[in-house]
Amino acid sequence: MNIQIDLKDSAVVSVTRAGAVEDRGRARWTLLDYWLLLLMFGPMLGSFYPPETYFRAGYGAASSIGPLTPISLVAISVTVIALYFRMKAVDQKFFHTPLIYIFVAYVFVGLIWSTEPQATFQRALRLLPAVGLGIVLPQWYGLERFFKMMSIALLFAAISSIFMSLFVTSLGSPFMGNGYGNVWKGALATKNAAGLTFNFGFLFAYLSYRQQFISSRFFVILAGLCLVMIVASQSLTPLVCLVVSISVASVVQICRSMRASTAILTAVAVFLSVTVVMLGMFMAREAVAEMLGRDLTFTGRTELWAPVAQVIADKPFFGHGYNFWSVETPARQYITDQVGWGYVPPEAHNAWLDILLQLGLPGFICVFSAMMINLIRSVRYVVLSYDPISLFPLALTIFLMIYSVTEACFTEPAITGWLFLTLAATQLNMMHGNPNLPVGSNRSA
Repeated sequence: MNIQIDLKDSAVVSVTRAGAVEDRGRARWTLLDYWLLLLMFGPMLGSFYPPETYFRAGYGAASSIGPLTPISLVAISVTVIALYFRMKAVDQKFFHTPLIYIFVAYVFVGLIWSTEPQATFQRALRLLPAVGLGIVLPQWYGLERFFKMMSIALLFAAISSIFMSLFVTSLGSPFMGNGYGNVWKGALATKNAAGLTFNFGFLFAYLSYRQQFISSRFFVILAGLCLVMIVASQSLTPLVCLVVSISVASVVQICRSMRASTAILTAVAVFLSVTVVMLGMFMAREAVAEMLGRDLTFTGRTELWAPVAQVIADKPFFGHGYNFWSVETPARQYITDQVGWGYVPPEAHNAWLDILLQLGLPGFICVFSAMMINLIRSVRYVVLSYDPISLFPLALTIFLMIYSVTEACFTEPAITGWLFLTLAATQLNMMHGNPNLPVGSNRSA
């Protein structure tokens, strides 16, 4: 078997059953590579829900725990662990992210005070592959090979989502009502998940192309398909995150090529300009909201935040337990009654409130600290390195910081943020202390 996938103008990835990654950019694939590509494809389609859930209509069914869930999650986790020990066996340096490990451990400790420990345990298991893939795979392959494989996974996700939206409309459209009847969610559980995934896909494609990891043709195809899903999902928050993250990363890249005094003046000018624009938008917020087809409650989010904050105040230190939104409790019923949506809110629509609600201050401190460390180190990395790939951790961190204001992304049922956070942290770990380290890898595929 010899399939060729054009990922780079100067090199072609040759797919065979055996072989190794050559220095010229050519790579031969093994069965392990196909399996790992499938694992990368997993988070692009519903954050590690098993295949059986994709063929059930409705958000609740797509987010439910099915018979294959423990099997699929254990298989992914075992693969990650096996890769880790394989790297240790060949004395490859492995970079850890302790704060993220502490968070995951704390989630499992929280099973002690969970009202439904078995269901919560299965939900907590979903953290392992999300965190493990983000930490292990970039180190296993090296950044260049990893970016290429993730680009293929995103391409498959976009194609399958467009197919389901066009031809399997009972699954591809959320049927939410309230003006969202024609929205596409593709092969994901919600339109917001689709917006997050494909805005991330566009960002990933853009940075991969800037680094020349993928060819211009592949970039046009991947970015174009992601744009189709971005527009069709009608999810504004991820789009704002995408525009801001790419803009900030681009400004930083321009500034680092200038003299120090000129760069500082440029950064100050940009900051002041953005501040003026933001103040203007705030003063004319009603007109801006009307123009964007939104309201000042962020589509009802602010109405949800108040009762969530009240429930947080009841148990601020350890929270109400992981998997809060899937367990019937008086606290969840209180929030539902106060919001008056006619259904149980799927999440707090704010990552930080959701963390405090479910895990209290320890969980909040872990995630917030990890985010701030990523931000500080990514700025340092960009300043010290002229490699375009150095923009990835900064852009991804800014993306998550903005997205977390209106969407949960670190706690059940939305944990895709962990994949992004660990990817940024792992790249920073690999480059820490040596920002000019080559991004390629000679690892056999």
